[in-house]
Amino acid sequence: MYTQSKVNTGTRIGSMLLDHFIMSAAAMILTLPAVFMIFFSAFNTAHPTPGFGISGPSFYVSLIGFAFYFCKDVFQGRSPGKRITKLQIVHYKTGAIASPLRTVVRNLFCIIWPVEVIITLINPGRRLGDLVAGTKVVNYDPAQHPKSRTKLPQLLLSLLLAYGFMLAIAMPFRTFMGNIGKAPYIEQSYNEQTSKALEAVFADSLGDKMSTTVRIYDKTTGSNLKYIYIVHQLKQNELEDDEHLQQLRTVTHTLLNTVYPDKIFTGQEMFLYKDNYSFKSVAQNIGNNSN
Repeated sequence: MYTQSKVNTGTRIGSMLLDHFIMSAAAMILTLPAVFMIFFSAFNTAHPTPGFGISGPSFYVSLIGFAFYFCKDVFQGRSPGKRITKLQIVHYKTGAIASPLRTVVRNLFCIIWPVEVIITLINPGRRLGDLVAGTKVVNYDPAQHPKSRTKLPQLLLSLLLAYGFMLAIAMPFRTFMGNIGKAPYIEQSYNEQTSKALEAVFADSLGDKMSTTVRIYDKTTGSNLKYIYIVHQLKQNELEDDEHLQQLRTVTHTLLNTVYPDKIFTGQEMFLYKDNYSFKSVAQNIGNNSN
């Protein structure tokens, strides 16, 4: 069995903290596109809210950053934190530089970091991930471990494993978060013809005051009601005066009820005003759930 001087506990904890901050920052850079998409979608009021989850390609791109977190030691068994603190991951029995795949396996256990920290305090050379992967952390000795080129297939396999693991964790969370705040409409039941017809009703009566966008869904989950989402984009900022806003609501509600009585639909109505410097919106439930 390979032996080497024990790693100092303070140095080992310092390495873990450095890696956490460095790799978290790197991961966040790759999640920025998803964050920006969520931010800008808040200003896209033409559609009902899909909930709080990240969707589309940005979701899968954001996972790459977290996959890199698990791959932090693939190059010579030395993460950024270990390079700063002069540590290295090696095979527990032979003392050879740990393969990229072994380093990823050990790092998957970072998701239970409180447990790993406690174990590291007791045994700084081998946390739980090391026990499973057959590795240990040692003081870096360039004489015993000269640099060698890491093979590309090993790197790709390691990244694939890390990404697959992250995807398996994130998908249930994404589904759960995506359902929070989600409007109960059934997407496939969107009725463009009736939506445009109701838009025309508002345009004929209130076109001088606002531009209205309507989306009508003929089916909702758990009921026989329609779902109607209405956005009134005001041409003047009339949202500061509560009395005036209430008058607008009364007028739009009356127009809506000329076509759809409250008892046959549920939904949301939004009044908004935006210019180059500000964005203000007021939303309310309408129809069967307005009380």
